Amino acid sequence: MKRFLGVGLLLLVTSIAAAQDQPRGGRGGFGGGFGGGGPGGGGATLILSISEVQKELNITDEQKKKITELGEASRKEMQASFGSFNREEFDKLSDDEKAKRRTEMSKKAEDAGKKALADVAKILDEKQNERFGQLRLQRTGISALAQDDVASKLGLSGEQREEVAKIIQAGRPMGFGGFGGSEEERRAAFEKMQKAREKSQSDLMAVLTPEQKAKWEGMLGKKFEFPNRGFGPPGGGQGAGQGGQGGGRRRPE
Repeated sequence: MKRFLGVGLLLLVTSIAAAQDQPRGGRGGFGGGFGGGGPGGGGATLILSISEVQKELNITDEQKKKITELGEASRKEMQASFGSFNREEFDKLSDDEKAKRRTEMSKKAEDAGKKALADVAKILDEKQNERFGQLRLQRTGISALAQDDVASKLGLSGEQREEVAKIIQAGRPMGFGGFGGSEEERRAAFEKMQKAREKSQSDLMAVLTPEQKAKWEGMLGKKFEFPNRGFGPPGGGQGAGQGGQGGGRRRPE
């Protein structure tokens, strides 16, 4: 149970950070993951550990070694940052204190994600980085609208950015309950998160104009079929064009 709670917490926190570049705010799945859960990270090293992605990017053996080392270092850094989390103590905090803790943890995950992306960019060549950027957007999904660089490329207005921030905030998990109970309770909690995520995807897509939707599709590049295994990212995962190409998900264990 403790192992699951730790992994579930890390995935939850990094998934929150993956959707943030603002409010503290396709094609994809349950985004985040170790070593790249920051803005647009979509789990940078996690995505690059997928053999099909390595083949798509023509990753060399030397690059694979560097990526593996980077992923391990990022994972240890994340575990060190969140290893002291105690659910019982968290539940006793006031709503304001809980919000503060969530913000702090999201910021740590966000910073770790940015660092991982910067390190990955040094490992890949120009062509690989370009395609990897497309794959990350596919994996992160439409929640990438919360990222300043994506919003700028799409030409989002101030009003649209505010609406995106509100949708991201409304769909954000407000606690960590459900992950430490029975298998049925964990499954129910996970499914609840999935439904909230799917609603957010639909609402976010509705913010875009037809022209922006077309531009968004162009930014995704050629459709890539992620293997149906592991946690998919929170950015997408449902239906190409509405924020998702199947990212592959499995229920918590």
